[in-house]
Amino acid sequence: MQLPSFYQCDKLFERVFSQQKPLLSACVLSYKQNETVKKAIEALLHQGNCGYEIVIMDDASDAATCQDMVGYLNTISSSDAVRIAYYTAHENCDILRNRWRAMNQAQGEWFVNVDGDDLPMKDRMPRLASLVKTLSEDVVLVATNGLLWDGSEQLPELKPDSKTVLGRVGDGRCQVSLSDYDDILSRTPVGGCGFVARRNLFERFKAIDMPYRIKGEDVVMAKRALLIGKVLIDYSCYYYYFTNPQSACGSGCYNKRWIQDRIDRCKILAKDLASISPDGKLSPEWEGKIRRERRKQELDYKLIDCSIIVWPYYWLQLCLISRDEGVRTLKRRVKEIIRWKRHD
Repeated sequence: MQLPSFYQCDKLFERVFSQQKPLLSACVLSYKQNETVKKAIEALLHQGNCGYEIVIMDDASDAATCQDMVGYLNTISSSDAVRIAYYTAHENCDILRNRWRAMNQAQGEWFVNVDGDDLPMKDRMPRLASLVKTLSEDVVLVATNGLLWDGSEQLPELKPDSKTVLGRVGDGRCQVSLSDYDDILSRTPVGGCGFVARRNLFERFKAIDMPYRIKGEDVVMAKRALLIGKVLIDYSCYYYYFTNPQSACGSGCYNKRWIQDRIDRCKILAKDLASISPDGKLSPEWEGKIRRERRKQELDYKLIDCSIIVWPYYWLQLCLISRDEGVRTLKRRVKEIIRWKRHD
């Protein structure tokens, strides 16, 4: 099978502590953030004999960053992990491609997402090992919860009013399938940094190339899972989630780049659907749905900063496709006008 070029990487370090086949692969993503990555690795080193490995995938950082990480890894003399491996990519991509790149080098049956600025809880791996052993074969993705963290030395405590990635706190779980959604283009469970993916989810879609620099990678992964199986949402917390408000992707910013990402996700969905179809082609029904969604996003893209003269023309076209989307767009436009007036 010919894989896309973004999978190409070099192995810079590997140490095997046991010949046991790992059940879990902690896929640690890194890019010029060695200090936080080292903390994540340290939290993973001694989590009991539950059959896990640590795979660190660097998204083409500079040579000095890679050398520093190799030097640090060489100081690790013992670990409960079966294996620790460190790779660096040939090209800098984005978080979605880097995740799949890490999974391609992992040996476990389940892939545990570990972002470079997040911190795994001390019992994350044994709890996950116990959980995945109880799951039926049709569950291909687990969305786990995490506590929001400000990056300080003082870690947040789990309380009834704690702020979490998925909202609700506790041990509650719910299972969702494609039939739970009127349309696969609707909202799906998000929180990619807490995803635990089964190997067959990766194997099914690994050969599909993806747009460069796409955001919303958690939505792509969740929708892929819903195409071939079920998603389990676990509201108990397994990690500390650190989000930097100064990050390049922002936080829920409604702009052209954000809409372009939604258009790109439609392209991925079309490829995904074709890949699982017996004849390798989209059904007319799905082709119409995706064409409609792409057209809706393209009109939304034009409506952001077009002149007031042509704005009604694009808006009426959008209303013909989706009345609800037209109402939301109109409300956004009114809010923008109010802000401009106040600013003037």
